[in-house]
Amino acid sequence: NAVEALAERKFVKERWGAGIATNAKVVRGSVQEHHEQIYERYRRMVETDDNDPLAFKTLFPEIDDVIMSSEERFFGLAGPPNNFKTSIILTLAINLARQNKGVLMVTGEHDPALLEDRVALLHGYFMRQMFRLPAYKTWRDHKATPENLQDMRLCLDDLHALVSCPGAIDIKGMDYFNYDLDEIVTYMENNQQKYQYKVLVIDPFDMLLLNADEKFKFAAGSKLISKLLSLKTTYYNNSGLIILTSFQMKKAVKGM
Repeated sequence: NAVEALAERKFVKERWGAGIATNAKVVRGSVQEHHEQIYERYRRMVETDDNDPLAFKTLFPEIDDVIMSSEERFFGLAGPPNNFKTSIILTLAINLARQNKGVLMVTGEHDPALLEDRVALLHGYFMRQMFRLPAYKTWRDHKATPENLQDMRLCLDDLHALVSCPGAIDIKGMDYFNYDLDEIVTYMENNQQKYQYKVLVIDPFDMLLLNADEKFKFAAGSKLISKLLSLKTTYYNNSGLIILTSFQMKKAVKGM
């Protein structure tokens, strides 16, 4: 009933609120030495308008309408085998990081360094009142200017400061984990104190099945999905995760 639903929602919010950890450090010194901490406190007062750590806000209103952000934490993007899904996922990842959520993105198709470069450009988009970074193709074609490079330096310094984008974005290749979900989870738990993960991104899910026998890939995939569904609430002593993955709709498997 409505009363029970309200109580459950309150319980979930409190649990997730308790799961948000911050690195509390005792720093002795002058006010001038604490300028970053002071600025961050003011920034939070000005910019923070949603204290629900479950909130999953995106730049895509249609997605927001579908996912009911405070009620679900497992999302899958299905589409053809091209880079469009990765572009959306990168945009979602940096948007979540801007909400102070640590993100681990595991990629099976791209060089992690390339995705890091794209994240830097995406972060530059949020700083467009100060400057406008050219498209990646302009950099790749060696047509970017020294002024563009200076702007990129400002962008990276801002990203490094963890101020306007307070959540860390950790990008690793699927091969780093031997295409194994258990190794991914172990890595996350070992680095939880450092990165404060709240989001796991897997792009694409198919690559987790690279080591599975062709005859049993469907069954293996079902087991992996079950593990991910469990992780969204049981990860790291029940602090939970937002999980985002993509699925390649190749011709041979589209029907299934």
